[in-house]
Amino acid sequence: MKLKDALILVAIIVQLVIAGSATSQSAGKTNSNKTVSSQKQQLPGDIFLKYPEGKIPAETDHLSQSHVYCYAYISNKTKVEENPLIFISNVFKIEKHNDGSWPLKSELIAELQKRSSAGTVTLVGYYFGYDNAAAASNNLMNDALSAGFTVKMIEYNPQPSQDKEVGN
Repeated sequence: MKLKDALILVAIIVQLVIAGSATSQSAGKTNSNKTVSSQKQQLPGDIFLKYPEGKIPAETDHLSQSHVYCYAYISNKTKVEENPLIFISNVFKIEKHNDGSWPLKSELIAELQKRSSAGTVTLVGYYFGYDNAAAASNNLMNDALSAGFTVKMIEYNPQPSQDKEVGN
């Protein structure tokens, strides 16, 4: 099973659990259920605060790693009250160029923006390990589902740089 398929399966299961929870909450209305309901209404905008814009390493950071990991999400941050939608990318590797520089963040965001015009691209990371980035991405997906977002997965795989040799 591919990672994308596994993430989609997890998203469906979480949506079913949330739907079942909402059904059971409406059947037995208690004060604690009202608290959960009001918290859910406050969460959509809070997602963007909890998962802020990240960065790409700079050459001046002097990282010994040859690559880092990021993921991104795309959402219209001004329309979270009406049918909130969020696109979440897979975790992807960003590789350092042969000259020691890193890809430009603006170029990555422009490439990601081509995947969806549903809103603003937010690049999250960077992470030194894939597992840490994947855990953070899964947390975003779970928080978004809990907040009532419709979650759609997008695939993004930046191409490793093809550094050109200077001279003959």
